[in-house]
Amino acid sequence: MWWLLVACAALAIAGALFIAKQRRAKRRPDGLQSFRRHMDALSSDARQNVIGRVKDADAKNKGGRRGA
Repeated sequence: MWWLLVACAALAIAGALFIAKQRRAKRRPDGLQSFRRHMDALSSDARQNVIGRVKDADAKNKGGRRGA
Protein backbone atom coordinates (compact mmCIF):
# COMPACT_ATOMS: atom_id res chain seq x y z
CA MET A 1 0.00 0.00 0.00
CA TRP A 2 2.81 2.42 0.80
CA TRP A 3 4.27 1.97 -2.69
CA LEU A 4 1.04 3.35 -4.12
CA LEU A 5 1.45 6.53 -2.06
CA VAL A 6 5.08 6.85 -3.17
CA ALA A 7 4.06 6.42 -6.82
CA CYS A 8 1.34 9.07 -6.49
CA ALA A 9 3.76 11.48 -4.83
CA ALA A 10 6.33 10.91 -7.58
CA LEU A 11 3.71 11.57 -10.26
CA ALA A 12 2.60 14.74 -8.50
CA ILE A 13 6.18 16.01 -8.27
CA ALA A 14 6.84 15.17 -11.92
CA GLY A 15 3.65 16.97 -12.95
CA ALA A 16 4.56 20.05 -10.91
CA LEU A 17 8.04 20.15 -12.46
CA PHE A 18 6.57 19.83 -15.96
CA ILE A 19 4.14 22.69 -15.37
CA ALA A 20 6.91 24.87 -13.91
CA LYS A 21 9.08 24.20 -16.96
CA GLN A 22 6.24 25.13 -19.33
CA ARG A 23 5.61 28.40 -17.51
CA ARG A 24 9.30 29.30 -17.53
CA ALA A 25 9.43 28.83 -21.30
CA LYS A 26 6.67 31.45 -21.74
CA ARG A 27 8.56 34.20 -19.90
CA ARG A 28 9.15 37.59 -21.43
CA PRO A 29 12.46 37.99 -23.22
CA ASP A 30 15.21 39.76 -21.34
CA GLY A 31 15.71 43.50 -21.73
CA LEU A 32 18.46 43.40 -24.34
CA GLN A 33 16.61 40.92 -26.50
CA SER A 34 13.46 42.99 -26.26
CA PHE A 35 15.36 46.17 -27.14
CA ARG A 36 16.92 44.56 -30.21
CA ARG A 37 13.56 43.27 -31.38
CA HIS A 38 12.08 46.74 -30.93
CA MET A 39 14.94 48.35 -32.86
CA ASP A 40 14.56 45.85 -35.68
CA ALA A 41 10.90 46.78 -35.92
CA LEU A 42 11.68 50.47 -36.38
CA SER A 43 12.44 51.96 -39.76
CA SER A 44 16.03 52.73 -40.67
CA ASP A 45 15.30 56.47 -40.49
CA ALA A 46 14.04 56.16 -36.93
CA ARG A 47 17.10 54.12 -35.96
CA GLN A 48 19.60 56.69 -37.19
CA ASN A 49 19.11 58.81 -34.06
CA VAL A 50 19.89 55.88 -31.76
CA ILE A 51 22.76 54.65 -33.92
CA GLY A 52 24.32 58.12 -33.77
CA ARG A 53 24.01 58.24 -29.98
CA VAL A 54 25.57 54.80 -29.64
CA LYS A 55 28.48 55.77 -31.89
CA ASP A 56 29.00 59.00 -29.93
CA ALA A 57 28.99 57.12 -26.62
CA ASP A 58 31.37 54.51 -28.04
CA ALA A 59 33.74 57.25 -29.24
CA LYS A 60 33.66 58.88 -25.78
CA ASN A 61 34.41 55.57 -24.08
CA LYS A 62 37.31 54.80 -26.41
CA GLY A 63 38.70 58.29 -25.89
CA GLY A 64 38.58 57.91 -22.12
CA ARG A 65 40.38 54.57 -22.16
CA ARG A 66 43.30 55.79 -24.21
CA GLY A 67 45.12 57.23 -21.22
CA ALA A 68 44.72 54.08 -19.11
